[in-house]
Amino acid sequence: MCKPVIKITLTGEHQYLDIFESEPGKLVFDMYSKDPEDPYGGGTITTESDSFFEAIKKLLNK
Repeated sequence: MCKPVIKITLTGEHQYLDIFESEPGKLVFDMYSKDPEDPYGGGTITTESDSFFEAIKKLLNK
């Protein structure tokens, strides 16, 4: 994967959220803990970039 296009720190959860473009039109959301000893790890979601940006537009228009 390439460098994150967006990097978000969720301070209340002590998590990082990196958003990558894995290939044209595909976004990967990778959430992981700041603590390397965290047994719960994180998760990864892959989605179409169009649907992600459409969801953001809907939220902004509310």
